[in-house]
Amino acid sequence: MASGVRTDRSSDDAKMRRKQSGMYLKNLRSKAKLTQKALAEKVGLEYYTFVSQIENGSGRVPVALYRAFADAYGVDVQAFSRFMLRLYDPDLYGWVFFHGEEQSVEEQFLELMATSP
Repeated sequence: MASGVRTDRSSDDAKMRRKQSGMYLKNLRSKAKLTQKALAEKVGLEYYTFVSQIENGSGRVPVALYRAFADAYGVDVQAFSRFMLRLYDPDLYGWVFFHGEEQSVEEQFLELMATSP
C-alpha cells in the first residue's frame, strides 16, 4: 500500500493540487466562454456553486463527469482525463501513463488548451 502522503485527499499536497487543478479548469472555462452557471448546466450539475468549489480547490471533478466537462470545454476527453488524473492522483497517473521524459504539468495544460477551438 502507498504511503498515503500523495493519495490522501485531505493532505496539504492534495489540497495544493486541487487548487492548481481549479486554476486550470477556470482557464479552460474562460477559453470556452462559459460562465460557471452555463458550465454547470452543460455538464448536468444542479448547482453552479459546485463549479465554484471545483475552481477554488475545495472540490474535484467527479470521474463520471470527465466526458461532460471535456465536451463543455471543447477538449479531447482522453487528454482531459489524463490531465485530471495527473493533478488529482499523481501516483496512479505515474503507474498508468509514465513514459520516461514526462511533460511538465504546465506543458501538458498548454497542449490540452491547444486542442480546443
